Amino acid sequence: MSRKKPSAVTPAATSAVVLDPTQSAFNTRQAAVYLGLTCWQVRSAIWSGKLPAKRANRDLIVRRVDADAYLEALPNAEPITKDWMLKRLAKSAQVRP
Repeated sequence: MSRKKPSAVTPAATSAVVLDPTQSAFNTRQAAVYLGLTCWQVRSAIWSGKLPAKRANRDLIVRRVDADAYLEALPNAEPITKDWMLKRLAKSAQVRP
C-alpha cells in the first residue's frame, strides 16, 4: 500500500485571519489583511521604519491608527498615459537582443 505524503502546508498557514472591527492593534498577519499586503510587505515596512510597531515578546504589534497613517502616506497610483506607455515599450525593445 502506498502512503500519503504529508502536506507541506501547515495548519497555521491556512487558518483564516479574523479582524474584529473594535480591535485597536494587529499582529503582522492581521495587519497584512487590514492593509491588503503580504506579511513580508508589512514586516519590510516595519523594518524600514515606514510602519511603526511595538514588540511584545517575539510578536510585532501594529496599532490601527499607525496602519491608517501608513495607508494615507502611500502614493496614489497614476493612470497610464499614452506617453508613458510609448516610453515603456521603447525601453523594453532596447533591452531585448
